Amino acid sequence: MELVWDSGSMVEKVLLAKHKAIFNSDAADPGESQLDAEDSRSDDKGAEVETIAVGVIDGKTLIFVGLERTSTVMVYDASDPTAPVFHSSMHLSTEEVVPAALADGMSTAQAAAVGVIDPESMYVDTENKKLIIAGSVSGTVAVYSIHMPSPPSQPAVEENHDVVAQEPEATRVTLTQLGLVMIPAEYETVATMDSPKYKYDVGAGEQMTLDKPAKIAYVVGETGIMHVVDMADPADMQIVKAVQLPQGATDVEMCGNFVAVA
Repeated sequence: MELVWDSGSMVEKVLLAKHKAIFNSDAADPGESQLDAEDSRSDDKGAEVETIAVGVIDGKTLIFVGLERTSTVMVYDASDPTAPVFHSSMHLSTEEVVPAALADGMSTAQAAAVGVIDPESMYVDTENKKLIIAGSVSGTVAVYSIHMPSPPSQPAVEENHDVVAQEPEATRVTLTQLGLVMIPAEYETVATMDSPKYKYDVGAGEQMTLDKPAKIAYVVGETGIMHVVDMADPADMQIVKAVQLPQGATDVEMCGNFVAVA
């Protein structure tokens, strides 16, 4: 095995250039703003790259990089693996201040307002040009449309990894949110999904995998419940089943007709 490329300080330089207000910040608690935590993580993991997803779309190898604490995703074109090129970035949390009401539970409207906080896992559906992201802190799963550049081009990046130009959006790979679903943290009865309760920062939707032919996602987390989500319509995703696990889960993968949970 041989290292062919290292991003060096590129991730943090992109954060500073394009998301300065939340540079190396931490996810906010209910009633607080992420803006108040700027630069609070520079001495403790910094940007904290948490998860990546890779897919080939329109002949280009794309790397999607999820930054946990800032709830940000960066997109790179790695068609030349020795010289990946930064294309765009997106802040997934849609509100600067986390609603205080989330300290005691969340409603549908509140979860939609928060967006995705703390991306823990991502999945690229190359056939349908979609990126699926699970947010552990927010307890949400969201689907994003991947927009390819037309005509294809590469934004300018110097060899020292500094972003030197903001290219027109038409020349960059970008993301647009199509829909979001909340993942309950608990039920009165899991098997019948009675009285779902939505809680903030309990890891309800931490890891997920996708059954592409069936358009079904399997979502697990620290709460010890596996949720089966119908993703046929990204704008109206539905939880169709909840399964009680023996304990909290840290990963999930498809294995033929089986779902393996760790």
